[in-house]
Amino acid sequence: MRDVLRNLTRIFVALIEWIRSKVLTIRAKNILFSNKLGKSTKPSPKQYPHQWNWDSAFIALGVSRYDAVRAGEEIMSLLRGQWENGMLPHIVYNDKSDDEYFPRSEEHTSELQSLTNLV
Repeated sequence: MRDVLRNLTRIFVALIEWIRSKVLTIRAKNILFSNKLGKSTKPSPKQYPHQWNWDSAFIALGVSRYDAVRAGEEIMSLLRGQWENGMLPHIVYNDKSDDEYFPRSEEHTSELQSLTNLV
């Protein structure tokens, strides 16, 4: 009888863990969907309203588990922000954002970016 109860307990615990993982997956997908900016995803609706290259890489990894096309769009959107010198910016600014995010896009450049115009 003890073995039966022990096995039932293990099955019950496994079922609870499976349900938790499904709920967590649904919550994560809902957050990613609500933060979608068209072809990219903002990491946070208020604190980070633009596309960040570090976050986009991890977002694409996660999204690729259930939507390979959207994961590809995330990476392609990031690559469209590539500078003339080949560097990928840390932030790809969302032109539709009306926030007062600092630094603004005109302040977020690098000396490398401006040096390519001299070559």
